[in-house]
Amino acid sequence: LAAAMNARATLTVRVQVVLHFVVNGMQELFPLYAANAQHGLGLSPAQLGSSLAPLGLSLLVWPLMLSAADRRFGTVSVFRAGVFLFVIVQALIPEMKALQRVSDGALWAGLVAVSLLRGIAGVTSFTAISVIMNNCIRADAGLVNGYAASMTALARAVAPTLMGAVFALFARLALPWPLDLHMPFYMLSLLSAVTLIFSHRLHAPRAKGAGHGLTAERELDGQQRQSPACESAGRHAECYDEANPTT
Repeated sequence: LAAAMNARATLTVRVQVVLHFVVNGMQELFPLYAANAQHGLGLSPAQLGSSLAPLGLSLLVWPLMLSAADRRFGTVSVFRAGVFLFVIVQALIPEMKALQRVSDGALWAGLVAVSLLRGIAGVTSFTAISVIMNNCIRADAGLVNGYAASMTALARAVAPTLMGAVFALFARLALPWPLDLHMPFYMLSLLSAVTLIFSHRLHAPRAKGAGHGLTAERELDGQQRQSPACESAGRHAECYDEANPTT
């Protein structure tokens, strides 16, 4: 494994792990906060389900638009945009309580906006980081992807347990802002911000003369099929300009 992992692949795996932790932590926190009658929104199960419906809509529609964004801005920029949305969304979720005090209409407008942004951020960031990961691999793609899958599975297993315990702790302490139920969401927002900072070291190499991101990967695959060097090596290293990686 050490021989197969280069610096970029190692960084990308770490970014993936943090991203999976953040998203699964948020999936644990939001229902707890929405259903908590004392410190949260006090939504019923039916209302909670309705608040998540726009999330499904964005998961259905946004993938159809993502390719155009990738061609226009590049894979790494698209990934950064998705992570930036997570920074904003996680900071906004606990503010739904303030909107609830204004009116039910304001609350539901906020819930719909947050749900839509969650879906867009998830599709954008996970799709982009998968492309970046595959472009980082020089050899033993199965081994590297298997290692990445194992690490992200560990993050998905730990996140709900840990963030649920953090939520219960701050609910029990009942401290003033920001050490109330804002804090678990702020912690995830901070992790997203750290991921955004480290994402500036990510690269999505491209084939010579190709476009960005997903388009570049398709053209690169075409070059691999045409190039005996690529076919024999079984990796991307000979197929893109290492000196001029684009983002």
